[in-house]
Amino acid sequence: MNEKRFLRTTIAIVIFVLSRLLVFSPTAQSLAAAIRTNARGGGGARATRTISFMSARTQSSSSDVLWKEWVQHSNASYHNFSEQEARDIRSALLEWYRHHRRKLPWRGDALSECRGSTAGVNQVPKDQPASITKFFQVQSSSNNKRKTKKKATVKQEETMEDSFAIKVSGYGVWVSEIMLQQTRVEAVIPYWIKCKCLGFSPVTLFVFHSPSPLQDLAAATEEQVNSHWAGLGFYRRARLLHQGAKHVVENLNGTLPQDVDSLMELPGIGRYTASAVASIAYGQPVAVVDGNVCRVLSRLTGIANHIKSPTLKDKWGWDLANQLILPDDQHAGEINQALMELGATYCAPSGTGIDPRDPLKDYYLSTKLGKAYVDSSTARTNTTAAMGSGCAICDVSGVQTVLEAFASGIEATGSGTPSMTLEDAAKLGHATFPLNPPKTKKREEDLAVAAIANTYKKETWWLLVKRPPKGLLAGQWEFPNVCLQTRTPRSKKPTPKQISAEMTRYLNGLGEDWIATLDRSFIATAPLEHIFSHIKHIMWIASCTSHVELDRLEWSNSNDQEVRWMREKDMKEVGITSGVQKILKAVNGQHNAKIKKRKR
Repeated sequence: MNEKRFLRTTIAIVIFVLSRLLVFSPTAQSLAAAIRTNARGGGGARATRTISFMSARTQSSSSDVLWKEWVQHSNASYHNFSEQEARDIRSALLEWYRHHRRKLPWRGDALSECRGSTAGVNQVPKDQPASITKFFQVQSSSNNKRKTKKKATVKQEETMEDSFAIKVSGYGVWVSEIMLQQTRVEAVIPYWIKCKCLGFSPVTLFVFHSPSPLQDLAAATEEQVNSHWAGLGFYRRARLLHQGAKHVVENLNGTLPQDVDSLMELPGIGRYTASAVASIAYGQPVAVVDGNVCRVLSRLTGIANHIKSPTLKDKWGWDLANQLILPDDQHAGEINQALMELGATYCAPSGTGIDPRDPLKDYYLSTKLGKAYVDSSTARTNTTAAMGSGCAICDVSGVQTVLEAFASGIEATGSGTPSMTLEDAAKLGHATFPLNPPKTKKREEDLAVAAIANTYKKETWWLLVKRPPKGLLAGQWEFPNVCLQTRTPRSKKPTPKQISAEMTRYLNGLGEDWIATLDRSFIATAPLEHIFSHIKHIMWIASCTSHVELDRLEWSNSNDQEVRWMREKDMKEVGITSGVQKILKAVNGQHNAKIKKRKR
């Protein structure tokens, strides 16, 4: 009997000791971390495995806890990643990026592979050419004749060009990041190639590419740079890029800095661009934060704010992104590109959060909150959040905004909360994060535009003026124009008499009196519209054609504004904006229509 008692006591002691050892083991600690992470909604697959051991009642309670903790969180640290969560996200991003990333020329990929889209997401537009060389082919009769004569040569060149890959470099990454600001990848690819190999014609672009493109850019004239940039928009980027290249050549012996602080001393380079160049080109262990990254972070950690908020994009977003980068990280560039890539594809505004191809689908707190809202026994009855919770990242009314979005989202389904599937709830949660930025109404301006042509030496010359060196479209060439009014709710449509009078007054100051006396006619009853990021131009266009022998082709008026007569080929050389191209197309279209009408 004593032996049995001794045996039972021994077994009890052994079990106690083993249980205590288990508690302090790495495995047990990881399990505990998974349980804690699940309480705040992260952890992906780890959280799912933990839930599987819970009863149905405990799962319902877990939804209540998850929802309650998010609604009542009062500290920015709530959004931090745990060490395990950061490791898991890093691993998922790297694996996905290395197998599924977009093929892009500034990443060192062969040009034949560069389409700018991820399979199944943001598909290549139907009008995007199959060969990169098609980006540079001019659609003209003379060009078509040359193509017919040299068909075999062109085919050989296309094969050589499409297999060509440009080595990854700091300069290449710098140019790509500047061009990609507020511009689609598909639109950037041909411009990047032209700027990377500045000074060479498209035919010899890839075979005899420049060994020193940065020096070429620094040595280029302002008009050469504008010519390469024409059509890409946001011309201030080109001007600052040009200034930056000059600074590197003149002050840094042509060598681009490799660290963030030194890169930020260059004109036009802020923290984002400097971090992108440093991490992608030079392997520096620094994070990168842009709008796409902010969207991913918001959905991963449940940030109730919009991606343009300075609180998120300028401060806390960087703190969170840096949690995914190790101090001696050799893969920071890949992680940064993966986050930006994900934000542009599967985690774009239209992303669902449950796409099986999304590498972070198991880690989004946004989808978990959507499901918790539907599944929770208390979430739907509490429709008012505690205001002023104190979280430094979330907007002061961000939680309440999410609550209202969830409620209206369920109401919009028309099926009622009980019948809403968890899949739809997850999508609803994902779509709610991040919040929509406040809308700012674009300023609207009415412009009177004069498209004046002159037939001289059997060629058509157009009158253009150069914009001031600062401000909107600084230093760009455009048709003579004058602002008639900035629209208000009480503004009336300008009359033809008002438009004509203001334009005549403006033309009188150009330095050639006869120009203002030309008989101009409006090209259409409705104006053309051209939209910028913050302003909308409503252009009332009048045109005319004269047959005057020109005494001079360029001059400056009394206000030191440059004035020049240009042929269309001259416009291509200086690089005209898409707005000027739009006006030119409209005027030429009306002229051609009149000719056809007379022939009938």
